[in-house]
Amino acid sequence: MGYIVSKELGQFYGELFNERQEGDYVDYTEFAREKVVEDMKKCQTFLVKLEQAVDMLLRRETEQ
Repeated sequence: MGYIVSKELGQFYGELFNERQEGDYVDYTEFAREKVVEDMKKCQTFLVKLEQAVDMLLRRETEQ
């Protein structure tokens, strides 16, 4: 079947998770504004691709 989302977006999700952990549990963590803006754009892409994948899987399930 392949990946539900691209390998690159999957890796990006992993990076976001690690950054979230750092932000929650490391004292005085700061993120550069430029990186946050870039990550937000990637998040929008990720969510669109994820929504498309869920729709595809739901259609496939109803066709069976």
